[in-house]
Amino acid sequence: MLDANAVLQQNRYRVIQPFEAESETQNVEIYKAFDEAEKREVILKEVDELGIEAEKLLNLKHEAFQRIYDVFHEGGKTYVVMENVDGDSLAQLIERNKRPFPLSDVANWANELLDALTYLHSHLPPIIHMNVRPQNIRLAINGKIKLDISEIGVTPKAKVGATITNQNLHFIPFEVIFEQLDSASQKVLLSVYDDKSADILKQPADAKSDLYSLGATLYYLLTARLPIDPLERSIEMLEDKPDPLVPAHQHNPKLPPEISEAIAKAMEVRRENRFDSAAIMRQFLRTAFVRIRERSGELEITGFEDEILNLESEPVPVVDLMRKLQEAEAKRLEAEKRAAEAEQKLTTLQTTVSELSSSASYDIDEEHQGIPKWKIGAAAGTLVFLIVIGFGIWSLLDSSVDVESATKNQVSAESKTDAQTTASTNQTTQASETKATSAQQSKAENEARVPTRNVERSERQTASEQRQRADQQAERKPRESQPTPAQNQQKKKITVDDLISDQ
Repeated sequence: MLDANAVLQQNRYRVIQPFEAESETQNVEIYKAFDEAEKREVILKEVDELGIEAEKLLNLKHEAFQRIYDVFHEGGKTYVVMENVDGDSLAQLIERNKRPFPLSDVANWANELLDALTYLHSHLPPIIHMNVRPQNIRLAINGKIKLDISEIGVTPKAKVGATITNQNLHFIPFEVIFEQLDSASQKVLLSVYDDKSADILKQPADAKSDLYSLGATLYYLLTARLPIDPLERSIEMLEDKPDPLVPAHQHNPKLPPEISEAIAKAMEVRRENRFDSAAIMRQFLRTAFVRIRERSGELEITGFEDEILNLESEPVPVVDLMRKLQEAEAKRLEAEKRAAEAEQKLTTLQTTVSELSSSASYDIDEEHQGIPKWKIGAAAGTLVFLIVIGFGIWSLLDSSVDVESATKNQVSAESKTDAQTTASTNQTTQASETKATSAQQSKAENEARVPTRNVERSERQTASEQRQRADQQAERKPRESQPTPAQNQQKKKITVDDLISDQ
């Protein structure tokens, strides 16, 4: 336990005095302290555990809540900083006064508490308070109630056999008590349940569990008597006895039967027989108060005023509205998830197409790539020029091969023609020589016959024939020594350099 003037959180919270209080779910220490940073009095509550995340706890805001300012850990302990409510709990007030509260006050408190539970149960997933009871509800000086939410979501511990007035067993629903019993006791109690009811009993606490606790709280506030706990009621009904819970209006004759009926329905042992939601219970009470107002002259209810009957009107849902909203929200989230996946795939496809288009295009954005466009254009032009030059060189090389082949063929043909011409000339010369020899022989014979008369004639003819033969030989020699056009083309071979220079 912290002493007075002890400081926490680097001197921010200074303890003023401890409270002698005990939580029914966990043994804790509670202190009144001063917040040096905000300059206000606060309540420091030491807790063993948090029922929900600290961030979510800090974000819970409702007019009927005792507000949470801070949650911190120090010295191996967890502390919750709460709003300081100047007032006692409803349990303390009943113990002190030994009488129930007026219906007018309880009606207003019930309206505020049901609105607060509707707020909690509307979260996704629903937040179940688990600890609605008179000990956790404080009455402020201004007449407003404040519900302690520091233990929200923490499963209350069922202390079977205790009878003290602060014992919370009377405000815990049967399904929460059942899960804390041993297996033998559970088996005995389940003997009167069918399979469907047994399955419902074994389910975790839900909104209907909070409604049982609220109904038991209203019962206590309007009768000043602790309701019989649901375990004892179950044991009695196990022996085929009637429910031992006495209706509230029998303890308090001034209480209208309609209100007693609403409380009894909220306190059904079997969960499936209770109100489906806090909103439906609130509407049921509104209808009950309308009936009471219609016959208010017949009843003597101390402190009852007409304005408390004007509770906010709400349509009665045909089915559980909260369940439908949760299912619709789950479907919406699933649809959003699928849409996000489809959008992601589309974005990936668009990115891939864009990258392929960018790699195939020469017009690259200078801002994103960092390369000037004129450099890209110059590189592209150079590449095209080299391709054209390469193609030209290849064409010229191919043409030179064709020309050389043609030249060889032409030279071969002309050589063949020249050989044929030379052979013909030789044949002509041989024929001439043969003729000349024949003529000489004839002349010799004539000379032999006429030696004297033909000497001069024979000499002149011989000289003429010699000149003719010399002329033929002279004409043949220049022709043989002069190169042919094909030989000129063969000597002058075309090269790639000559072709490029011609171009």
